[in-house]
Amino acid sequence: MSQFSVYVRLLVILSLFNFLVAGIAAQTLANDKMVFLIKSGTDSSGNPMYRMATSQDQRANQIYDRFWRDEGVQKVIESHQQVDSNNNALNTPPGYHNIQKPSPVFVEIGNQTGTYNDWKGTFSVQDANGRVHTYDEPRVVLDLNDSMWQSRDQTLVEQTLVHEIGHGIMRKLYGKSDMPDTPWLGRPHYGDLVTDEQLALIEGWAEFVGAEFTGRHTIAEDPADSLTMNAYAYQDNGQPKTTEQLFKTEGWVATVMLHISKHPSINNGYQKLMESMRLSRAHDFNAVLRKYLSKYPEDGAAMQQILGKASINQFNKPMGGEIEVNPGDPSPPPVDVATVQNGSNDQNLLNLFNDYQSSLNTYAQLRLDMAHVDWYRGAWPQEIQRRMSFQQSLVKSLESRLIFALRQTSEIHNQQLIAQTLLDNMEKIRFEHNRTIQSYQKTNWWNRSVRSRLKIELELYKELYSMNKTVTDNVHTDTLYEVWNQRNARMQYRIRQAETASSQYGVPAKPNCNSALDADCRDAYNKLIGAIRVNSTGNEAKSALENYKALGQR
Repeated sequence: MSQFSVYVRLLVILSLFNFLVAGIAAQTLANDKMVFLIKSGTDSSGNPMYRMATSQDQRANQIYDRFWRDEGVQKVIESHQQVDSNNNALNTPPGYHNIQKPSPVFVEIGNQTGTYNDWKGTFSVQDANGRVHTYDEPRVVLDLNDSMWQSRDQTLVEQTLVHEIGHGIMRKLYGKSDMPDTPWLGRPHYGDLVTDEQLALIEGWAEFVGAEFTGRHTIAEDPADSLTMNAYAYQDNGQPKTTEQLFKTEGWVATVMLHISKHPSINNGYQKLMESMRLSRAHDFNAVLRKYLSKYPEDGAAMQQILGKASINQFNKPMGGEIEVNPGDPSPPPVDVATVQNGSNDQNLLNLFNDYQSSLNTYAQLRLDMAHVDWYRGAWPQEIQRRMSFQQSLVKSLESRLIFALRQTSEIHNQQLIAQTLLDNMEKIRFEHNRTIQSYQKTNWWNRSVRSRLKIELELYKELYSMNKTVTDNVHTDTLYEVWNQRNARMQYRIRQAETASSQYGVPAKPNCNSALDADCRDAYNKLIGAIRVNSTGNEAKSALENYKALGQR
């Protein structure tokens, strides 16, 4: 064989090696919080089809790293997923747990597409194994040719993404079918433009979210602090806008929302605004304000101050007359108020328990850090291990002191608060343990790194459950029974409330199998009787079911 042939073969082998190394090194730009997408075509239904971007998509990789390090982006993603989790909880029947995880924020890296949030569309994503997954979720579209990328103000880029994610939050709060509709959608608009009430609410909410999570209190490239300076309440000639014009101006809507969120006498203003929008599904800001004051009347004085200043003293309350106060459904019986009042109030015991809980939470987080070192850039496993060992010894020390204190101070009412917390902890741990088992079972066997991490989490949940149970076993027995009965009463109350609410809307409170056995009940019966027939020891149950079926056929 000639020297030239050997040289050619060597080049071919090196090329193949480099190709394989590059393929192995490529990492998907996706995690539980954010997924970057590149358009690849359309699916069988005509919806857009995407592939997940990888580290080989150089521009996408740079943007992904930039956003992943930005605090404002991470906070708005948490809010986006919290709304998703709340929706899942609201759709879960009383007495059941929901194991569905919140969806990540999907971000399409586009070219000549424009920058917007497609909250109406459906799209598909093809994974690395060729499987196609279809989503009915809001999707942020970032146009790499948008002028914002050339802006000297780098925070404008982050605020733009946060703004678009804000649209997704609103879509999650309302649902796709209940989102406000307006002919202004897709048309040019800006902060002080007078459009209509629907667009002012849609864009005003997103502008507010962009300011809330980035601290950049202006819109796009407008002058700094335009929102806090109430700049959008004025016309171009310097005269104040009318009441009607204010409610049709997105910048003014964002201004009022920001003042509500930042007002010193309003607690959790951001969360209250979201809840008011979710409950009202309002298509204009005035209706949102009315719902807000009906649910949170304690903020009435602050709202008068905000509206008076923002409207330049034209009005200080929402339009439409008096507001009927409706703070919400009556609260269920409290379970965090002690009923055993004999004995002294040992605050030292409660302080010791709080120290134990705090140390246990820190230890659990360190255990998770060891399983997910890649979450933290520059993390040193040795340092995490050292801190974890110290924290474990601290937890054990506090545990022994707490158990001794519980045994010495029985029948005091703080024990009931401790018992309530411990039982809550054990229930949450069981839920997370079961959810992790399901994730482990669904993970492909060859994905060893993920399965290994899930195993570590399962071991952690077992350890945490054991620790909580050890302390619970030392709580006074009568106190523990009292708390357990309270929890059962609370659950029954929730179920009755749900059944009452369902019946008011003509929805049956619970599944009803009539005497004729409808189709769903018949299918369930057949499956059950079939399983019993396989089991020769189930004669009594089999006989009872067959008698039930005979009654239904009469």
